[in-house]
Order: sequence, then C-alpha cells, then structure tokens
Amino acid sequence: MGKNIYVGVDVGGTKILATVYKLDDNYKLLGKAKLKTPYGASNDEVIKQVEAAVNQSIEASNVKLKKISAIGIGVPGTTDIFKGHVQFAANLGWKDLPLKTILEKSFSRPVFVDNDVNLGILGEQQFGVAKNVDNVVGVFWGTGIGGGIIIHGKPVYGNTFTAGEIGHLILEKDGQTCGCGNQGCLETFSAKWAISQAIDEAIQKGQTSTIKPASDGKKSPVLKSKVIKQGYDSDDALVKQIMQRAVDYLGLALANVVNLLNPQMIVLGGGMIEAMEDVLMPKITEAVNKHTIPFASVDIKPAILGDYAVVLGAAGFAKLQLQRF
Repeated sequence: MGKNIYVGVDVGGTKILATVYKLDDNYKLLGKAKLKTPYGASNDEVIKQVEAAVNQSIEASNVKLKKISAIGIGVPGTTDIFKGHVQFAANLGWKDLPLKTILEKSFSRPVFVDNDVNLGILGEQQFGVAKNVDNVVGVFWGTGIGGGIIIHGKPVYGNTFTAGEIGHLILEKDGQTCGCGNQGCLETFSAKWAISQAIDEAIQKGQTSTIKPASDGKKSPVLKSKVIKQGYDSDDALVKQIMQRAVDYLGLALANVVNLLNPQMIVLGGGMIEAMEDVLMPKITEAVNKHTIPFASVDIKPAILGDYAVVLGAAGFAKLQLQRF
C-alpha cells in the first residue's frame, strides 16, 4: 500500500474533479483530472465518468493504482458514511446508491463517501484557513446554502447524517416555501436562488434595476454571483436592498449557531463569498455580532481553498477513515 497517497474526488452536478494528493503534515498535489458530469445520464454513465476522472488523475500523477492508500468521494447529497451509500443526491438523480461498493469493485482500493459540503469544511479545517482549529462551522453560500460542523476535530453527522443543514434553519415560521418543503428557511432569504427571485419579482412590479428581468411567465433564473456583484458595485438600489436582507438573515442564522455551539471559527465559502468577499465579510460579521450572546466570541474567516476544498477534504476524509477501520 502507498504511503499517504490518496485520491480526492468532487462529484458535482456539472463537473467531476479528481485529484491525487500526498498527505503528510501538509499536502502535495500529484495529479488531477476534470471531466464534465453527463447531464441527464443514467447512474451507470455518471459512475463511469467518475471512474474515468479517477483513472486520469492517477495517470497524471505517475502513481500506480496499488500505491493509492484510499479514495475519498464528495457528492452533493445525503450520504451514509458507514455504508458508503448515497441516500439522495437530487442533482445527480441518485437514490440509495451503493457508491462505495461499486467503486471498490472497480479500483480494488478502499473508498469512502461523504457529503461535499462536509468535505469542503473538513478540507479547510485540515489544510486551509481553519487548520488546527478544533471547533469549526463551515457555510458555503451559493445557489443554496450548505453547512458542515467539526467539533473537537471531528465532523458531526447527527443521527441520520443531516447535521449542519444551516440553510434550512427556520427563521420565519410562516415564510416563503423552501425547496425542502418547509417555510421560512434561511435559504428563502439568502440563497442565490432566493436573491435572484426577489430581484426579478421586484423588477416585474416596476422597480428599476441594472439587472435584466426574466421573460414574463418564466421562472426567475439564478443569477451568476458576478452579475449580482456588478449590480451592487454600480449602486443598484434594488440589489443593495435585497443583498442587505440576505446578509441580515444569514447573520441571524449564524448567530443562532454561535449561541448553540460556541465554535472557535466560522468559515464562509462558496460563489457569493468568492465574488463579494470584501463587501460581504464585514457586513456578515456585524450582523452576527449583533445577535450573539455576551462572551460568545468567534472568528469569521473566508475560505481559502476554493475549488480544491472538497477534493482536499475528500482525500483527508479517506485518510481519517482508513485510520479508523
């Protein structure tokens, strides 16, 4: 078996990124491969693309397969980390998929599977901005809002592996219906889909904006983060108003998390933070501090690993799990 050489894979709705890392006190990227996720494809076709990405990353690393210690996989859905089953991944159409079993048969190496957001914050905690911080909450703000929790250096999963769903903290009991089926979740105020919807609805009612409206009768498109930033930077009053509401509710949710868990650090990542870090970080920090109880001190930092947070977390997770079993 190889010495501290791990494959980390991020299986997304549009791309699959596979990497090979040597993990010691730090990390060294040995090889990588990025392939498109086949849209609307069968489970078998997507899995074959995952296998192809892994094989290409190993070829690029010049490491023989038998030297790979283990493979970690991040997926955008709920996973049973002990069985390695993907319980549900909506963007991939996966339900109760025994991914660990399938890939271990293909590669004859140990395979470990977890949710991509959990792995993203694990990557930041092991190798990024939260390195050596034992108690961390990670929040990734994009089209949706995902979260992960690390307590005493270990990921927290909960009874049915759904811990950390900060995007579905309910902040208004009779609020807008969320994609999860509940009302008034954080996502309905702050997720990019909700921001885009609020902007479009206001434009349709006659408010002026630099943002182009959706066609009448069509579902509001999810705006790119850079488009929202452009509107904000151009002093678009509507964009600024809706973004302030999004920040206020995100700050309220994060304050609830701080009051409940008292973490040392909150790590913020995702497309919105990457696009607007200079504007958003001070505002979020102010909103959090407004609602936390006395003496509940917390550092709020932007993530630094970008697209490599999940793959690094996946490789690190595989190492942790291999040591555990």
